[in-house]
Formats: sequence, C-alpha cells, structure tokens
Amino acid sequence: MSRYLVVWCALALVLLAPTSANAATNERLLAKYQPVTYFTPGEAFRPTTVETFVADSTLERFIPALGDWVPVDPAPTVDSLPIAGGGWRLNQRTCSPAAGSAGAACYAAAWSAHDAQSSAYGRVARLETRIVLQYWFFYYDDFYPYNPLTPDVIWQAHEGDWEVVNVVLSRQDEDPLYVGYSQHCNGRTRAWSQTPRWRGHHPVVYVALGSHANYFTQGEHVFDQACLPAPVLAFFAQTGLPLPRDQS
Repeated sequence: MSRYLVVWCALALVLLAPTSANAATNERLLAKYQPVTYFTPGEAFRPTTVETFVADSTLERFIPALGDWVPVDPAPTVDSLPIAGGGWRLNQRTCSPAAGSAGAACYAAAWSAHDAQSSAYGRVARLETRIVLQYWFFYYDDFYPYNPLTPDVIWQAHEGDWEVVNVVLSRQDEDPLYVGYSQHCNGRTRAWSQTPRWRGHHPVVYVALGSHANYFTQGEHVFDQACLPAPVLAFFAQTGLPLPRDQS
C-alpha cells in the first residue's frame, strides 16, 4: 500500500473569480489543472472551508493603548468580517497553540465536529500575457513538531493556515508554463515540463506533515533559513541541533 494518501476526487473547488464573460472559461481551466495533493500518514488536517474556523472563533482587535487584544464580535460570520483597517484577528475560542500536541488534538476535534468536506478555493487572474490559476488551501490548524517522538519539546503552531499553488498559463494559447508552490515564508517555482503531474494536467503536490508546506517531491526538506527568525537560528546553532525539516 502506498505510503501516501491522495486526495483529489473528493476535493471540492470553490470558484472565487467574479461573475463575468470569462466565468465558464475560468471554471474549466481551474478544473483542468486542479492540483493533486498527497498527505503523509498521521496528518490531522485536510484543506477545509474557512467557515469552519470562523464559526469557532471570536473576532478581536489589538488596541495599542492597552497593549492587548480586545473581543469585538463573539460570533462572527464570513460575511461580517472587517475588510479594512489593521490589528484584526480571529481567535479560536476553546484551543491554544501553546498547548503543543494537546492543542493540536483540540483543534483537530473542533474541526472534525463540523464534518466539512475537503475544499480548495480557486481564483483566476488574467494579466497582459499570462493567466494565473490560484488554488488556495485553508487548514484549520498548523502544528509542526521538531521531533514527532517528543512533540512537546520543540514545536511550531498557529491557528489557521493558508497555502497556495499557482499554475501559470500563456494568455495567448492557454498552455501551461510553470507552477509555484508555497513553502513557509516563501515558495518554489518549476517549469511545467519538470513538474510531476497526474494524468498530464494535474500538478502533484506533496504536503508536509503538520506544517502543510507544499513540495515537488516526497521525503525530507530542510527549512529555508530565510523563514526562521534570528533567535531561532541562534538557538539551533548554540545547541548543535540540525535545522527543522519538513516530512512530505
């Protein structure tokens, strides 16, 4: 049996492009090039709907004069969220990323209670010479343990996690040119001819355990040092520990 679980047929694609004369073409292109995502055994989360997290959260705003976050709306909806101004956040009401693996289990249970189908959000950007197909994946929680055998010693965790895969086409003939996968604070691009694909059109994405970074290959991947704050790099240098690695 394969070590990896493919999720594609059950992945609902939500079109984010505005209604226009191009709507049917946008939907066709997004379906044609929709990525295939592979997850490692033990992954607790799958791409889901934003509504699941919003329903479990309180809308808060940071007040500089108080130096703290203040609740603004205890029961926000997607339609009621602010679209301007800064200092906003959604804070999941019952779980905390500071709790380590216990926190991750809490988030997993809260998300599972919604029984939401796996989903991806699709958007089409038409530029002068390119068409960019964007596939946005939202994960209820992000929990990366440095050592899975001792997950509560060193870990990275945060509520809500957006990842993206871009497929770039020529605007003239709609031929695929290259792809881009998000990875932590940045990402990687690859020519279409060099991209692993399923049935010729669907880019294959290997999703890292816990962190949900997207990779072109399975295996271990050292974190890009540019994505690690200076104190974190100093910690690993002082302790002699290897830099964090993703497993995809």
